[in-house]
Amino acid sequence: MVFFAIYIWYMVQAAKRPAQESEAHGPAALLVALPKARRRVVTLVLFLVAGGVILANAEPFSEGLIQSGEVFGVNQFLLVQWLAPIASEAPEFIVTLMLALTGRMALGLGSLVSAKVNQWTLLVGMIPFVYALAHRSLAHPIPMGHFQMDEILLTAAQSVLAVVILASLRLSIGHGVLLFSLFAAQLVAPAVAGLLPGGTLMGVHPDQIRQFFAILYFVSAAALVLDSPQRLKNIWAGRQAASGLPAGKLL
Repeated sequence: MVFFAIYIWYMVQAAKRPAQESEAHGPAALLVALPKARRRVVTLVLFLVAGGVILANAEPFSEGLIQSGEVFGVNQFLLVQWLAPIASEAPEFIVTLMLALTGRMALGLGSLVSAKVNQWTLLVGMIPFVYALAHRSLAHPIPMGHFQMDEILLTAAQSVLAVVILASLRLSIGHGVLLFSLFAAQLVAPAVAGLLPGGTLMGVHPDQIRQFFAILYFVSAAALVLDSPQRLKNIWAGRQAASGLPAGKLL
């Protein structure tokens, strides 16, 4: 319920921002050309069809993914945690890359940030409700062990670093390399540690890799803040702006 409330607050604040007309292309241009009533009906039908396709394919896809991992000896967690999201979010990545290629980087980055807000609020908030619906009871919280908690901590640490980077309202190649390098390293580090003598990587056991990289993310974020304290001021200014205070009172 808290996550839902945050998402609704975010939508309300986003709706208050000034908007400008944009040029539509492709299917969007066809929708825009339709009369208002018909356009809304077609949009709703497209939404329902897309939802129906996802509903019909989600279970077979996930079960097939797990069974494929068993056949080829690939870790199930690796498939579910990384391969499945890449497949499901591929359209979003393609749209973002196309926007960047056409010089509209701000729109592309904005779409990714908006998706992140959606995932961390609406999507995460729906999981316990769906879990309760499956059990037909609210008496069964989602069971979570150290492994799941470490994953949540790691993802949260990634988000903190990303927020600090974007707080400068700039995204350089160096920042992109930093994010990608840490992400790639955390992905392969557990497997590398398991292959090394003693089963450790620089003294870190595979089951501690996620905690180690979470600390690296937090340390990187702190280093960026110390290097440019203006980042924190920008974050505070953004919070104040979302609260509707005049720009002159932000700092």
